[in-house]
Amino acid sequence: MAKNNYIKSPLNYLGNKYKLLPQMLELYPNNINTFYDLFCGGLDVSINVKANTIVANDKHKDLIWLLNEIKNYKGMLGDELLRLDKTVFPMNWNGGKALNTYIRNSYKEDKALRSFNNPNEREIWQKLMNEKREVFYKLRTKFNESQDKDFKTLLLLMLNTVGTIEFRVVDGYCTYTCGNNRVNPKLKNNLNIFPQKIKEIELSNNDFRYYYDIKYHENDFVYIDPPYLGTTQYKIKWNNEDELELYKFIDYLDSMGVKFALSNFEDGVNHTNAYLKENVGKYNIHKLTDNHSNLTGISKKGKRQEILVTNY
Repeated sequence: MAKNNYIKSPLNYLGNKYKLLPQMLELYPNNINTFYDLFCGGLDVSINVKANTIVANDKHKDLIWLLNEIKNYKGMLGDELLRLDKTVFPMNWNGGKALNTYIRNSYKEDKALRSFNNPNEREIWQKLMNEKREVFYKLRTKFNESQDKDFKTLLLLMLNTVGTIEFRVVDGYCTYTCGNNRVNPKLKNNLNIFPQKIKEIELSNNDFRYYYDIKYHENDFVYIDPPYLGTTQYKIKWNNEDELELYKFIDYLDSMGVKFALSNFEDGVNHTNAYLKENVGKYNIHKLTDNHSNLTGISKKGKRQEILVTNY
């Protein structure tokens, strides 16, 4: 399957593996019976893997709530979101020009303003962004106050699309901040396909330790993409105890003859993971070519050497 045939999750989920799919799936076993994705995030891996059964799990209950709502959503979700974007955020479509074309590759306004060559464009962008922020934060308040699940699903996807890159919902409370994006044709098409793809997936909301008690069968395969220890975004959600427990878990899988793959990274300029080095040396380590930099604290430029650890 060519890279451009993969389905990209419509969720802005930090650390997603979409760009690494061609390399990762090539390393996966053939003829997977049940595929377990224990830290599924936005589902970029689960919706593109081939298996008889797919189980996508994440401890983040708000994420699984949203994925279940999308799974059960009736209608063309992408078309509806595009209509909502054009109606609620007309500044996203100013003269047919997207806001992010004014400041490509930057979410930081001070950096963005320095990048403008045309003072008129700077004024236009400032005016439109001020209008957009006002609407955005009113919608965020409506989401946090609403009890209507269908309304909240569509609205959260809207906030996710035009907001910051990290999925920001905790205990039902949304903290997205306003960004420059809009619903583009590719996102619209992915959102129309996504609910149908999720219908083929069993979603669950458990800690990874729950999967000690699963009865594994021949050709079952476990994929593990935990928060990366010590990275800025995940330091509160994932600690040293979790990391060490995870290595015990992969050793358990190996002792049971269950194939697994673990995503992680090798040492960067500003970061090291001594636990990883101590615990995966007996397994196979595959270096992946990685060109994205959305996790800070790993190297000087935020980049990392992604690896895939396997026991086969």
